[in-house]
Amino acid sequence: MDKDQMLAVHGEWVVTVVDDELKVLHDHWVIIDADKIHSIKKQPPAGTIKHKIPKALVLPGLINSHNHGASSVMFRGLTEDWATESFETELIYGLLMPLGDLALRTLNPEQMQHVVELALLEIIKGGSTTLMEIFRPRQSGTFEAAANMGLRFYGAPYLFSADDMNVDESGTPTYQSRVHEESDLDIFHRLHAAYNGASDDRIRVAIGPHGLDSCSPELLRQVRSVADELGVLINVHVCQTRAEVDLLQQRYGQTPTQYMESVGLLGHDVLAAHCLHASDDDLRMLSESDTTIVNCPMTFARGGVTAAFERFRQAGARTVIGTDGYYMDIVSELRSAGLISKLSAHDSGVGTAEQLLIAVTIDAAKALGRTDIGRLTPGAKADLVVISLDKPHFQPVSDPLKTYVWNARGAEIELMLVDGEILIRNGKFVRHNESGIIERGTTAIQIVWEAAAQAGIRHVPAAQATPGSTSVAADT
Repeated sequence: MDKDQMLAVHGEWVVTVVDDELKVLHDHWVIIDADKIHSIKKQPPAGTIKHKIPKALVLPGLINSHNHGASSVMFRGLTEDWATESFETELIYGLLMPLGDLALRTLNPEQMQHVVELALLEIIKGGSTTLMEIFRPRQSGTFEAAANMGLRFYGAPYLFSADDMNVDESGTPTYQSRVHEESDLDIFHRLHAAYNGASDDRIRVAIGPHGLDSCSPELLRQVRSVADELGVLINVHVCQTRAEVDLLQQRYGQTPTQYMESVGLLGHDVLAAHCLHASDDDLRMLSESDTTIVNCPMTFARGGVTAAFERFRQAGARTVIGTDGYYMDIVSELRSAGLISKLSAHDSGVGTAEQLLIAVTIDAAKALGRTDIGRLTPGAKADLVVISLDKPHFQPVSDPLKTYVWNARGAEIELMLVDGEILIRNGKFVRHNESGIIERGTTAIQIVWEAAAQAGIRHVPAAQATPGSTSVAADT
């Protein structure tokens, strides 16, 4: 294709934005010039390359605001069907942390990149054009994987004060500081210098203090200073376990949000993930400080725990949605957010399709400090997804937004553009061979599973390992 030639994407329904509300246009073309939306018209200009899919719903690119991709694919099938009483702490500190540490010791940078690319393939085919990804600072290859896969990517490497975390026999988290030759903050600065603005600014670097229980006040104050100096976003886990809330009360005599305020970690540039155990006063402080709450309902629902989108929205906080590295299909996450809200509130009128779509478009863009994504308007970035509603489970269509959110079977993306580049055509990822990505990522994960089984890590049975796999020492 001639890079100077414009594209035209037809929609039976085109979802635009007017005064921060979604507006559906019927039978329009979205005209794309290079990496931006040129116009939205009834007829395409002569000479454009046309894409016309039957009964197409054209949406702004969907923004996934919190995810751990390598964790999702590496722990698949290992974290489901646990007893609720052990789910919160044992999942994070007894499996995710130890197995993540083992992966860094077991895989070399190329193998780790293969794991991340497998996760990003699922993210892309799950409908997300923009992703906020949080990962271990020594998880080599993450930014290279993002550049290779082509989506719009915010990478937030973790920072820890205590990064050797586990649970004791009573199920209480334990913390032990570990000394590295290069600190997490040093690694962040190196990654920021190397990758922020890379891939024609598709890649940006955020800062990711892991949690209020795993970062000291001194480190969190440094995070605020660095964020102000560099203008980067902060992504932090907040109130994700009862143990975290209790620990902050014991250590500092403060609630999580009081602690955040004391170290300068509230504000418009902060994304607070989960907030599961936030009190009403906590939510009020988050709302009044313009801090964004990231709701990831499915990851907690599998543990029998309610994380209700509507509760956060009713508190007045900007509430966006992320997949959290569980089932990385953003539309399935929207539907879960809506259903859990309706059940929690005992009100079928909450968690509407429009509210949920705004959470992953307009509001998510605001959380990232941007007005050029999350919307189909002239001058915005050419990030969009196209879904054919010409299927029996969508027909007949009375309301395209409700029809899609409540009836989609997976994201069902037919066409996806990021920065004007086609990443999905006819439902297939076209930048690279899908089968090769899957095979390489799966092979690397099986190496970690074998090492975990040999090391006796809980919840990784020997039957999960692949005989004959070999381990390669990581360069960390």
